[in-house]
Amino acid sequence: MPVAPALPESAAPLAHDPAALARHLVEHYHTPIRALFPELLALAERVETHHGDLRECPLGLSLVVGDLFNEVIEQFDRTEQVILPLIVAGQRAAAREPARALAAAQADVTARFAALGQLTGGFVPPAFACRTWRGLYEGLDRLS
Repeated sequence: MPVAPALPESAAPLAHDPAALARHLVEHYHTPIRALFPELLALAERVETHHGDLRECPLGLSLVVGDLFNEVIEQFDRTEQVILPLIVAGQRAAAREPARALAAAQADVTARFAALGQLTGGFVPPAFACRTWRGLYEGLDRLS
């Protein structure tokens, strides 16, 4: 059986309170990422609109960011609607299979972020990039 990943330091005190741990996960991880993705998608669309004719501007960037956003939000929804309620209810065994499926989906998202990193040159904007372009790459790098 795989070993569960270590909890972040901020969540470690909550390890024995599943409901508090679930709230912490949603409030400190899911909610900020849910808020950040639409901003990043808007930045990607602006960069493509204003700089799409430049060789340095990755074509289809907003589509890739949008697809990633949809996939991550689906994973958050599954976690919040299926896995966390089972864990909070003390049904860890019932949560194992959905958690395994989620882990496979997370591996796909990780691979997609790696591909996005390649597409963007490691999230390093060109030297002449505007603040919008720089902000987009900084935000994507934080999420990856």
